[in-house]
Amino acid sequence: MPKHVDDPETTRRTQAFTDLLCTELGIHHALAEAVTSPVLATVGQVAHGSARPAGALSAFLAGVALGREAGASGQEGPSEEQVRATLTRVRE
Repeated sequence: MPKHVDDPETTRRTQAFTDLLCTELGIHHALAEAVTSPVLATVGQVAHGSARPAGALSAFLAGVALGREAGASGQEGPSEEQVRATLTRVRE
């Protein structure tokens, strides 16, 4: 199956939204940029492999788990490696 590619306007709007949300939530832009593709791939895989609402719910629950893990270890937030590891667990 060919990979989905958004049109440039959708990509621009998504990036603008992501930048705004990172600023609002105090999330490092570099982290969001580094994990955008794997997050979207995981959500898509879950949504198509289970049920569409499960994609959004899986992203939320992964975020809760990552926040809990970071807080328990005294980190400001999760690292890219922690995000990728959690996404792998979600996909499995």
